[in-house]
Amino acid sequence: MSYHSNYAHGIMFHRFHDGSSDDVGQGSISEDMFEKIINYIGLENIITPDIWLKKIKNNTLSKHDICLTFDDGLKSQVRVALPVLKKFNLKAFFFIHSLTFFNKIDYSEVFNVIINTKFEQLSDFLDEFLLLNNLDISYFDNDTYRKYEKDLITKFKFYTENDIKYRYLRNTLSEKGVFIDMVKKVFDNNNISIKKESRNIWLNGDDIKDLTKDGHTLGLHSYNHNFNFSRLSAQNQASEYLNNKNHLETLVDYQIESMSHPLGSYNHDSLSILKKMNICCGFRSDNTIPEGCGTINPTSLEIARVDASDLSKNLKD
Repeated sequence: MSYHSNYAHGIMFHRFHDGSSDDVGQGSISEDMFEKIINYIGLENIITPDIWLKKIKNNTLSKHDICLTFDDGLKSQVRVALPVLKKFNLKAFFFIHSLTFFNKIDYSEVFNVIINTKFEQLSDFLDEFLLLNNLDISYFDNDTYRKYEKDLITKFKFYTENDIKYRYLRNTLSEKGVFIDMVKKVFDNNNISIKKESRNIWLNGDDIKDLTKDGHTLGLHSYNHNFNFSRLSAQNQASEYLNNKNHLETLVDYQIESMSHPLGSYNHDSLSILKKMNICCGFRSDNTIPEGCGTINPTSLEIARVDASDLSKNLKD
């Protein structure tokens, strides 16, 4: 079994686990599976961020070019994935948001960790969430949900029905500004401390130094890692990326030129802002052809990615 590519793209990684107390739920990759994925793709097909960026600038990416990307700045990426990258002498993009460097919590990630480690099944959390917040399954009985479900199944084939329901709740209730408090209600009911569970999830300054010392490339991922980034005003989006860029450039000795869209969320304003900031390369979170476009990589700021969870599922099957 070999990996075939007919378009340039990144491989997207998030969580890893190594038998400790890490999140081992949906999307988490073991060290052994990470090595299997690398061998499946083929070392000869993976190019370094430096070469990738040069090709982007020269418009010379080929359909066989693949790079490795890591989102969200998670501690498990350094602990589990970095030794494997060293073993194979591979370099990768690491897309880092900023808020957790300033003693703030990225609720998107800590919610995932708590739900995966403190609840037997995602369905258990969802049942309690609906009950405590006076909602029921009728919340999903509408055309908006059905369209959302169809879109996510197309983009992320490994998502379960409950994965999609959770993301729909997150996105729709975040727009109303109530999702975080509604989740906290469930955690409080189970005596779960968000502050306690959020320890040692994210990278710190020393970790960033280790990454850059090993030749990896940092990129933008917004400052606050908002649930619905594309819903922000153009002014707020610009502030998110500018503050993220200013912060990361205090940690490295080069100008940031790459990024990945937080939670895959962006719009025309996002692309315009990034272009003005001289960001030459941006990655999406899926590998479908964007609506209204005739190609899978319509611009250098909308490069497709294959989720490692899809590859992991294929290698297990």
